[in-house]
Amino acid sequence: MSEIVEEVHGYSVGSEDFEGFFAYPKGGPAKVPGILIFHEWKGHGDYVRRRARMFAQLGYLAFAADLYGKGKYAKDHEEALKFVMSFFSDQEQGTEKLKSSLLQLTGHARCDVTKVASVGYCFGGMVGLWLARTGVDIKLTAMFHSSLGVLPHTKEIYAAIPGTVVMFQGAIDPALPSTDIDKFEAAAKEANLDYIVVKFANTVHSFTVEGMNDPANGIVYNPLSDARSWSMLLALLQLKFH
Repeated sequence: MSEIVEEVHGYSVGSEDFEGFFAYPKGGPAKVPGILIFHEWKGHGDYVRRRARMFAQLGYLAFAADLYGKGKYAKDHEEALKFVMSFFSDQEQGTEKLKSSLLQLTGHARCDVTKVASVGYCFGGMVGLWLARTGVDIKLTAMFHSSLGVLPHTKEIYAAIPGTVVMFQGAIDPALPSTDIDKFEAAAKEANLDYIVVKFANTVHSFTVEGMNDPANGIVYNPLSDARSWSMLLALLQLKFH
């Protein structure tokens, strides 16, 4: 296992303070591909930092962004929903926060700015797609158990995405109705977007988050789907960057 460096990184967007997290290999090339990680709906916490470490151990520079503000982490689903609705209530400000997150990554001395991907979980996957739709130079946008309901789907919007979009979804995830995927695919095909949709059988929401076990609400960790989706993502990154 490669030795890595970890850095807590404070930054500001407007008058608001945020706290992200860098992880990257201690040695190796001067410049390495960058991975921008967007957190689940509760906020920036241990989960995205663990994912950042996993990427760093494989030779990537990873930045786990903070989209809610320093110290904001929901205590329950009700508070998480409030955070999400607040974020989406001002799309101009939301876009500014997303682009600022990208700038934190690309501004790091170790980042190869020609090789950048975003990886988002739940809420984070949806906002990762939002960022891609602004036309920024992100080679791969990966979404894990993400919803699509808040975002509009048009040919013009998806034509602005220069890279590849991949969605890793549970086949029976109640948070993502098949009709939403149909709308995404229809617009993506019309725009000639390079996209991949992967559905895992017998898999519901939050399937990559260890410890999740709320079958009544369709939220259960699935170790097999977690491992499969991780392996697929690494293969796609290898194709893009190496």
